[in-house]
Amino acid sequence: MREQGNIFQVWHIFLLAGFDNSGTHLYEIYPDGSMSEIKDFISSGSGSPMVFGILESTYKENITVKEAEDLAIKSITASMQRDSASGNGIDVMVITKDSIKKTIQKKVPTMAF
Repeated sequence: MREQGNIFQVWHIFLLAGFDNSGTHLYEIYPDGSMSEIKDFISSGSGSPMVFGILESTYKENITVKEAEDLAIKSITASMQRDSASGNGIDVMVITKDSIKKTIQKKVPTMAF
């Protein structure tokens, strides 16, 4: 999807996640219709350098749901505090074989300069 304004063109990248008989899956879908299956974690956008720094140093295989939620909050909070385009809220969705539920929804104060 592309949004056009007077100066900027913004490209949106979509994430698709789900669970089937073979386990949990995460896909990144690009504007041209192509997609990649993601095996561990993904971030996109202007705040992603901050997010990747935390994810690459902290993520581990077989992470628990609670650890993953905490890691998501830490990563996104770091991005929001250093990148004004990252927004000021976090929504965390947990997908398991039993359910899909929003577990966290909150506004996060950003640093004042």
